[in-house]
Amino acid sequence: MTARTGNRNAQAGQEQHIALCVNAMFWPPAFAVIRSICLTATQREKLRFHLVVAGIPRMLLEDLKTLNEEFGVSIDVIELDQHDRFSKIVEALPTTKRFPPIVYARMFLAELLSKDIERVLYLDADTLVLSPLDPLFSIPLGNKVAAAVTDPQAMRVANGRDVRNNRDLFDPSLPYFNSGVLLLDLPAWRALDIAGKISTLSKKGIFSRLYYDQDLLNLLLRGHWLELDRLWNVTHPHDAHQILNPHILHFTGSDKPWRLLSKAGYARLYRHVMTNDMFYRYWRQRMLGSFFDDWVHKITARHLNS
Repeated sequence: MTARTGNRNAQAGQEQHIALCVNAMFWPPAFAVIRSICLTATQREKLRFHLVVAGIPRMLLEDLKTLNEEFGVSIDVIELDQHDRFSKIVEALPTTKRFPPIVYARMFLAELLSKDIERVLYLDADTLVLSPLDPLFSIPLGNKVAAAVTDPQAMRVANGRDVRNNRDLFDPSLPYFNSGVLLLDLPAWRALDIAGKISTLSKKGIFSRLYYDQDLLNLLLRGHWLELDRLWNVTHPHDAHQILNPHILHFTGSDKPWRLLSKAGYARLYRHVMTNDMFYRYWRQRMLGSFFDDWVHKITARHLNS
């Protein structure tokens, strides 16, 4: 199912396509990302959002209506469950509760989105946009497939303890990007046959050694990506980062800004961008989910030990 809302009168050459890929639990943070983009955009009529979802939250369509009424933006909802090719390929990839299959959906945007879309900005749901995206969309990619920001934790993430792991896959001297903010050239992506390369890597049996989508993307795009200014993806932000005037914040730390007593940088601003109504509704949802999970765990453990 693809649901659409909003104005589609902007000229195709001027459109700014932004994609987010989330499961039901991360819809409220995605709402905050979309709202942050709308609040900071100088030409909202150019914005085109593509929300790839695994399981549609009950309140999603109503929330989308709220965004449309406030900003008049276009939002497409693409239900991932209807794409069998994605499900088949992802079966071979490593996943956990923290990294569910949806994290790999960004690799299939060239297949999920309309063929007439040439450029799309992918954003993780734990980001927050603080400035207009026009300068980012105007960056020439040349012959590159993507543009991204180098990860300040690259050696730790890619090479692990004592920077000794996976050095046959990731040379610490080579650039390694964070996959939470990606500017993609979709025709070039299709020409590179990313999905086909994933299948090839699957046969080599290295997936168990990878840090999920980020390691995989760095392997697939080696030599094919352009380095962006770090202000386009400021990871683990603190309030002191304000002096840098960052463009996009990326809350990669464990203390997420949607937590009730979060001490993450910009947490108070984040709550107001998400809106207080959404923030507290999400908090109640997460609290109820945690209570239910703990209850099931205790009942199961009691049963197994009886």
